[in-house]
Amino acid sequence: IQYDDDFKRFNPVAFSQRSKIRDSYWPIDSFGNLAGAIWLGRKQYQKFEHTYAVRLLERARGKLTPEGEKLSVVMSRIAILDYAETYNAEHIWLASDIELVGAHKMFKTLGFEAIQNSEKDADGQLKMVLDVDKLRND
Repeated sequence: IQYDDDFKRFNPVAFSQRSKIRDSYWPIDSFGNLAGAIWLGRKQYQKFEHTYAVRLLERARGKLTPEGEKLSVVMSRIAILDYAETYNAEHIWLASDIELVGAHKMFKTLGFEAIQNSEKDADGQLKMVLDVDKLRND
């Protein structure tokens, strides 16, 4: 993996540590190139105990599948449903920087909704939750 600007937030050390405590999914594009990383695992927030994080490389952002779906949505849906089935997760929550408007759009497409309808939590991050059954039935 070449750690470029995409990995400022998930530098090699953080990248490795997160992968040790979460289930990691490494989606690749049709050419076999790494498209990003998706992590799911147990971390309590309010009444929700499963969390999700995603990091897409620039080359994967905004790309469509041959069927016309956003690649980021398809990759996340597959990972979330696999994780939910494995761990019997009914809800999955996430925390996102408030400025990541494009990511919020993807999260909403997957079915994530803001927790308590707040714009952001005390730590400055937007918290969202997904009812996995809604994703499963889409």
